Amino acid sequence: MPSFTVTVSQGRPSQRFSDEEDKYYERVLLSNPALISFGREAIDLIIAFGLIFFGISFYPLTAGSTPIGNALAFGFAVAPAFILHELGHKYMAMFYGRYARFAIIKNFAFLTFLMGFFPFFIGTPGATMILGRPPSKRENGLFSIAGPMVNLVLAFLFFAIFPLLGGLNPFIDYMIAVSIFVNIALGLFNLLPFSIIDGKKIWNWSKPIWVASVLSFVLMFIISFDIMLIFLG
Repeated sequence: MPSFTVTVSQGRPSQRFSDEEDKYYERVLLSNPALISFGREAIDLIIAFGLIFFGISFYPLTAGSTPIGNALAFGFAVAPAFILHELGHKYMAMFYGRYARFAIIKNFAFLTFLMGFFPFFIGTPGATMILGRPPSKRENGLFSIAGPMVNLVLAFLFFAIFPLLGGLNPFIDYMIAVSIFVNIALGLFNLLPFSIIDGKKIWNWSKPIWVASVLSFVLMFIISFDIMLIFLG
């Protein structure tokens, strides 16, 4: 998902913020009427997790269109993939001295909630907000690529554990297959070089790195396709 940069002050690599600076950045961030916070980032992330899980799983659970186990597995795959993607943006930005944290975007959160009543899902309840000086193209690219790379690593980890856990029971098999598929799909979507999506910033920074990132996901899709058939089939 996209990350957003808000210009408020200078930053430097590995910067540590004082309590006063933390409070200042929080005031700047939450003065934006489009955002909402429940006081702590951890709470905001938990609420975002719940909104995604509801948006993904509520309709198939109530409509009976999907087995309960499959609907739950899909929710438990998508929500962590999204949250960890956003944390990738956050910690890369923090490494470069920015105040970065996840915040809920009101309209996006409402859309994500509404998706729970439809047989399809389009939505994200929030995004990583990055405060500080205007980033260079390289910094912007690095902040942006961190999210998809988290998804690539997660897809590989689930692929790697399948030989260890696969076959124990159908729910675990389905959960692993869905997790691989979701992380590949989320990563590739965010590499699209359009609009405010991560891929546009990566493309502007380095086209070879953008191409290498896309090819990495394509390769991951190819080598894990047999496992994903459990979900796709």
